[in-house]
Order: sequence, then C-alpha cells, then structure tokens
Amino acid sequence: MGMFKRNRNDFDDDDDIPPPPEHNGTYEYNSDDESIPPPPPCDAYNEPSNANACKSVTSKASASVKTSDEEFEDHQGQSFIEDGVGNGTSYDHESMKKGYSSVPMQPHFRGMHNAQAFDEEEAGMDEIEVPSSSVVQRMNNWEFNEWRKKQCQKKSALWIAGCCALVAIIVAISVGATRGGRSNIDDAQGAGTGTEGGTGTGGTGTGGTGGGTGGGTGVTNVTPAQQFLQEIDLLPASTQTDMSDTNSPAYKALQWIESDAAFDDLSDPQTQLDLQQRFSLANVFYAMGGDQWGNVDGWLEDGDVCTWNAITCGGDGNVDNNGRKLQDNGKVVKIELNRMNVNGQIPPEIVLLQDLEELIMFENQISGVLPSELYNIPSLQILDLYDNDIEGSISPDIGQLQNLVALYLGKNRLDLTLPIELFSITSLEALWINDMNRLEEMPVGQDLPVDIGNLVNMKDLRMARSFFKGNLPAEIGNLVNLEHLDLENNGLTGKIPAEIEECVKLDFLNLANNWFEGELPRLRNNPDLETLRFDGNILANAEGQENGIPNHYGLLLNLEDLRLGPNIFEGEGGLSGPIPESFGTLTKLRILHLHENYLTGEVPDSISELTQLDEFMFQGNDITGTVSIDICDLNIPKIEADCDVDCDCCTDACQRN
Repeated sequence: MGMFKRNRNDFDDDDDIPPPPEHNGTYEYNSDDESIPPPPPCDAYNEPSNANACKSVTSKASASVKTSDEEFEDHQGQSFIEDGVGNGTSYDHESMKKGYSSVPMQPHFRGMHNAQAFDEEEAGMDEIEVPSSSVVQRMNNWEFNEWRKKQCQKKSALWIAGCCALVAIIVAISVGATRGGRSNIDDAQGAGTGTEGGTGTGGTGTGGTGGGTGGGTGVTNVTPAQQFLQEIDLLPASTQTDMSDTNSPAYKALQWIESDAAFDDLSDPQTQLDLQQRFSLANVFYAMGGDQWGNVDGWLEDGDVCTWNAITCGGDGNVDNNGRKLQDNGKVVKIELNRMNVNGQIPPEIVLLQDLEELIMFENQISGVLPSELYNIPSLQILDLYDNDIEGSISPDIGQLQNLVALYLGKNRLDLTLPIELFSITSLEALWINDMNRLEEMPVGQDLPVDIGNLVNMKDLRMARSFFKGNLPAEIGNLVNLEHLDLENNGLTGKIPAEIEECVKLDFLNLANNWFEGELPRLRNNPDLETLRFDGNILANAEGQENGIPNHYGLLLNLEDLRLGPNIFEGEGGLSGPIPESFGTLTKLRILHLHENYLTGEVPDSISELTQLDEFMFQGNDITGTVSIDICDLNIPKIEADCDVDCDCCTDACQRN
C-alpha cells in the first residue's frame, strides 16, 4: 500500500477521509475484492485479550468492525509497544479487545507510550510517515495480523536464505577438496560469490559457491580421458599424483592423449583399450628417453600403436619364436627395444599393458629399481632386461608371474638375494642371473636353495659370477630338461652331486672356478654335451682310483670344449693317471685343457685324430716322452707342454717354467 509524508497536525482534522460503508456491524468478506485483504487465521493471536478478534472462519469469513466516527477517538491513551518481531509496529490492546482496528505506525514511534504526548519539535521530527487516511479507515485488527505475518515471513525467508548460503559454501569447499587434486587446473584459485550467503572459496581447481545464486569461477577440468584412467583399478597410486606434475612422464603422456579428440567419447571398448595402451606406451617413451632412441618410427603419432616400431600386437597368423599363437588383434603383446639407447627407469604405468607377453630391453642403460607393478602383468612370459644398470632386489612378488617362461636379469647391479618365490615358477625355461659382480661392495652371497629342483621345465640356467656359495643341491638332478648349466666363478663347495648325470639333455655344463672337491662326475647319460668345464677347482681321484679322468669321457662324441685343468690350489686337488686313449674319438674337439694336474705317461698318438683342435694344453703335469709328428702335423695354434717333454711343435712351454 502506498505511503507518503504527512504533517502530524493534519492527521486529526483530515476531512478527506471517506465515510465507511453502511452496515449492521458486520460485513461479508468477498474474496473477489482485492482491495480488502483476507482475515487472519484464528490462531494469529496468542494473547488472551485477542480472543474476540477472531470469529469463526468458513469459506466466507466475517470480521467485527467498529464504524462510528468516534472510532479514532478511542485511540486516546493507547499504548504503543514493540511487536514480537522487533519491527516497531504499534497496536492498542484495549482497542483490539473492543474489536477496533489497530493502525500500524512507523518504526520511529517504537517505545512511546502516548501518541498525543509525543513532542515532534523536541524530537526533531515534526513530520512523520503515516498511512493514507483512506487506508486508516479500512484497517482493522485482522489486517494488522496479516501485515505482521508478512513481516515474519520476510524475516524467515531472509534467515532461510542465509542458512542455504552457508550450506552451499560448505559443499563447495568439500567438493573442491575432493576433486581439486584430480583435476587439470584452469584457475589455480577458484572463487565464487553469492547474493545472500557471502563468498565461498574452493580448493585447487574448484570454484566455491555462495548462497542464493553465487557461482564459482575456478572450474574443475577433468577430461573424459583422465576420468577413465583414474577409474582403472590397476592405475598406480603414484600416477594419480604424477598426472598433475608438469615435469612427470605421466603428465606429458596425459597431455598427448588429451590432444586427440578421438578420446572425448570413450563408450567404445576398443577406444578404451587404445587409450590405455597409448597412455602406457607414452609413459615408456617419456620416462626412458624416447627422443634419444635409434628408431622411433610411429611413436606418439596418430596411427595404431600396433604399427609403431618395436611394438607387436597379437592377431591371426602371429606366432612367437616358439610357435605359440599370440593373443587377440589390437592388444600389445611385445615390446622389443634392445640396443636402442633406452635409459631411465621402467615406468609403473607399464602395468596397463595387461596383455603384454614379452618385454625385451637388453643391452641399454636402464637404471633404477624394477617397479613393483611389473609383477602384476600375469600374461608376461619373457622379461629380458639383460645388461643394464638396474639396482635393488628381485621382489618376492615375482612369484605372481606364473606364466613366465624366460627371465633375463644378468649383467645388472641387482642384489642377489633371490626370493624363494622365484623357484615356484615352474613354467620357467630360462633363468639368467649371471654377472652380478658389478656391485660396488662384495656381497655376502647366497646358498642355492634346494627349491631349485622345482624348476622342472628349466632348459637354460645361468648363474655365473654372482656370489653363490654352499653346495650344489642334489635336487639339480630334477631338472631333466636342462640343456645349459653355467655356475662358473662362484663360491660353491663340496662335491659335484652325482645326480647331475640325470640331466640327460645337457649340452653345456660349466662348473669352473669354484671350490668343488672330490672326483669327476661319471656323465654316462649325457651324450649331447658340447662344453664340459671343471677347471679351476680342487678335484682329485676318488679314493683308491688310479685314473682321475674316466675313460668313458671318450664317448661324449659331441664335445667341442673339454677343460679339466687346472685343478690344483695350494697343494690340494689334482687329477692323476694317464690321458685316456679314448680321447682320440672326440673328433669335434677344439679345446682340450689338461694342465696343472698330476697326470702321468705320454701323450697318446690318438690325439692326432683331433683335426679341429685349436688349443692343447697339458703342461704342469708329470707327462714325459715325445709328442708324435702326426700330432705336430695338425698345426695346432696353441700347444703347451713341460720341458721334460720332447715336442718340436710345442709353443714356448719351457720359458714359462
């Protein structure tokens, strides 16, 4: 309703007030008449004095009103008090009891007890705002309550809006804290403002929201690609953080992925697979110096990863070197980056290549430790990291790779404490853990466990120069498929177990330069042997045995390299007896070392049958007699004997004594 300024003196004498309508003390409320406000509900008054102010309310309400011209005279002596909501509204209890209308006054009347006693000039307020006279005439006690109700509703609305603003701020901050760390950041400090709730601030990458209509300005920017990667269970925990580190390979890989609009829609499983593989390989590229590799054709280009150099995918017609069919088309099954100047550490994101069967990176400069995620690729069959600078140890988790066929970790700086779990991988056919003497400090060494006998499918076992000690377990005889056994230059002691003869497929047996003692093994069941080395030990004849070298060694017709000396150290060891005549049947022999023993007799003429011989060394024994002309006619490049031996073709043997 309209309000205007008016002089207080004009209030009492206002002749413009229209007379009230004719009525008999009541009137019917007409809901169609918008000029007349509806009556208040019956519970609008709490004071007992207002009980008569509310009549029964039906679809049409009636209200008792007083219409005589003396109505306004009854306001003499009315009390003006604060209303319950503190808005300074005045009303007269006595008038309300009688059913008179109560006129709302302006807030600056609050606290005055007598309107007639109010001195405007003293208060410096000789003009006040009052309702128009026509409004005053029509206002009654239920109109006042309706007005009061609206005031309360305004207050309540403001209070509710404030609470909503506070809740919105708290939610904005919570969302910012949760999602800020997993988002690409467009605005480092997001902030939002609200119309009623003040301002809300978000964490990194989020915008706060205020109450009402406030909105954040720093918006999270999680792309579909990043969201998909973050939901992969196998994604390393470190990658979650690294994707926000601008210097990390993971961040660079993600940026490269997100530059391809093809990954905006990831509803297709093949697109998901492509994204996962490309992200993993991009990490390999950035973490391992891809820009320095010799041939990077196809890498980090739009083409299918299966077309990248050194990458092989499975598919119909694709088989590995052993004739095994590779997996479904489109899945990366092989990475072959050998001799390509690969450096740095293998990234943990390699685990995303869950179909990988072969990881081949030998003869590079790979450093750091083996990532634990490497052991979570169950499809892995060949892991070839031979001849690098890898440090640390082999985790017991390697036992999870139950499909592993070949493990090549030789020529690194690994701590050679082999986990027992390694020997539970019965699928292993090749194990190279040799040449670990690159360590800066001499390790204590480890005994070969009896569990080595579990590797029943083993074909190629190489542990040379890796500080093993103790006995060679008799369980070595369980390796019936073993073809190549190299334990040279360790600290192995005791006797060579007779069970080694059970390795019937052996073609290479090298136990040189250890501390083995006792007699030579029989080897009657090993006709495929091409290399046989027992030199550098303290082997001797069996007790009561005249011939230290078994005659049946002459039946090893495929031998090319036979080394049985030296076998004396500080007076210990030494084979005695003659050189077997049967050696003349070893026509493939190229190297024959018999020096530094206690052999006796003469060099048998049957040696002249060894037409392939390049080295024949028998000095440091008790050999006597003459080397036949037929032997000298072989023109052996290197033949050495003692000065007591008459040998026209021997090379400077006497000068070394």
